[in-house]
Amino acid sequence: MTWKRPPPREVKRIGGTIGPRDTAPSSGLAAVLAQDLPPIRTPARVPTSPHAEEARGRRIRESARGKDCQVRYVGICTYDSTHTIWSHARWGAQLGEGGRGMGTKADDLAGAYACGACDGAFDQMTNAGDMTRAELDLDWLLGHLRSLGILQRDGLV
Repeated sequence: MTWKRPPPREVKRIGGTIGPRDTAPSSGLAAVLAQDLPPIRTPARVPTSPHAEEARGRRIRESARGKDCQVRYVGICTYDSTHTIWSHARWGAQLGEGGRGMGTKADDLAGAYACGACDGAFDQMTNAGDMTRAELDLDWLLGHLRSLGILQRDGLV
């Protein structure tokens, strides 16, 4: 016994029928997709070479001079803007392109404005008191978001 495909059914519509291989009438979406759209322009600040990428990173790192600490660990932060640095993310490269790992430098966008005391606590170089690793990471990420806003406001990203 062999199986045979049943014949295609015709779809009834108001005003006529459409066969199985007929094209649907032009809809609004098809008309929009058929239009010639202007080409997408890339932003002017996208680095085009490794030298431009390094120059952007250097500007970001140097912008930390005189900025307020954005990490602000309670009981650790000195709130001293003369010792603010650009603190890079400490997570490994397996968590994304921004992290650092063995022989891999963290991307300069994966950072935050931090005073020396907050950066030391984040990198586990100084005692963080009774703060857990999760609390340190959360406060650092909040500082990272605040720092990205400052970088955008200053036109560095």
